[in-house]
Amino acid sequence: MAYSSRFPKYETRERRQLHRSRRRGDSWHGSRPKGSRRFSLALPPDVTLFLVIGLFVGGLLFVYIRQGTFLQHLTAERESAQEDLTQLEEINHSLEIQVEEGFSLGRLSRYATEQLGMVAPTQVRYVHVPKA
Repeated sequence: MAYSSRFPKYETRERRQLHRSRRRGDSWHGSRPKGSRRFSLALPPDVTLFLVIGLFVGGLLFVYIRQGTFLQHLTAERESAQEDLTQLEEINHSLEIQVEEGFSLGRLSRYATEQLGMVAPTQVRYVHVPKA
């Protein structure tokens, strides 16, 4: 009797297998058993509006705070780069002074006379080179 009351005579074998698979929790073409419903959260409209506005304001605050921290990070990075630039400009200036001193005529003549033993010329000869 239990078998006949659960599966009437008009049901086919496929329908019985479908009933068994649904009872086990298997899905058949994504359908649900008749008694199940999707979970839905029904809130009053004013609560939903409050939540939406709250999420929007929270998002704006998050963006505002994130931009503030990003701005502080960029400011610190700029100050660090400015300090590095100042140091490099000082080093560049001191190197330019060293280059100018290295190529000065007085230093070259002193180096030639003291280190290389050269003597300043007493007589200067000019050679005329015709233009070709």
